[in-house]
Amino acid sequence: LTFHDELREDVRPDGGDRWFGVVEQLLTDPAGPWWDDVETEQRESRDDVLRQALMDARDEMTRRQALDADEWSWGHLHQLDLHSSTLGESGFAPV
Repeated sequence: LTFHDELREDVRPDGGDRWFGVVEQLLTDPAGPWWDDVETEQRESRDDVLRQALMDARDEMTRRQALDADEWSWGHLHQLDLHSSTLGESGFAPV
């Protein structure tokens, strides 16, 4: 919501450490120009963007999980299946 209206797709945030630092600095300036969606007539602020991001996240979780948060399952969306060829995946167990 902060960058996609102004940055080309190939330079948009990817969630890396650099972007955490960028956003950390932007959070200190509630009326900074990056918060504004250039595709709308009104001028958005930091609080407008954060509010919308939280509502979007809530809506996505509701779609993916359930209306009732007590029914959500963390493992349903976040799974990590580790494989290591050095630990026996090739058919040979470690010695």
